[in-house]
Amino acid sequence: MSWSPGQPTDDTKIRNLGFVIRPNWKAIEEAQPELRYFASNYANRNTLPSAPGENPTAIEDTYITFSKETDAGIPEFFGINEDSVVTQFTDGPSILADNGHTFISGGLRLQWGRKTVKSGDQIDFPTDFGDIPYVVLLTQASNIVNDFKWVRAATPSYTISKFNVVIINSSGQESTNMFAMQWMAIGPA
Repeated sequence: MSWSPGQPTDDTKIRNLGFVIRPNWKAIEEAQPELRYFASNYANRNTLPSAPGENPTAIEDTYITFSKETDAGIPEFFGINEDSVVTQFTDGPSILADNGHTFISGGLRLQWGRKTVKSGDQIDFPTDFGDIPYVVLLTQASNIVNDFKWVRAATPSYTISKFNVVIINSSGQESTNMFAMQWMAIGPA
């Protein structure tokens, strides 16, 4: 049964409970403030997008959550507010491993990993960023004291898919030794 603006009426009863409930359908349909959640507006249910892949129409004083498929056919979760501002909550599955990534609501991607490298080596991100990452952080992964002074991502060497490592030894020169590194990057999804 599809929704109709004229149904249910004030005298429609809910059954199948062992007793009869007579709700205030008119108040629910009109979304009176004392009975309405912020995210609900039953007075205007015409919120479906006009075509697949499009966003629904915004409704005043309402936040609508919806799902739509990406070009790759993957369903993703979104929300749209009364000003037609769309927020994306998901972007593919997170990879929770030693080298992984996750989507952060609002359009950020957090990526991390471990790799044994020497200065000048390249590290590939588990998945591409939407643009150049905002920051790439590195640290030595063990407490072993050796010929190590500091490490950084070579700037401007990082791209949406990779970055190069610079490791400086205690003499202030690039190190040729191998070091286990942990890294983290934040950038646009």
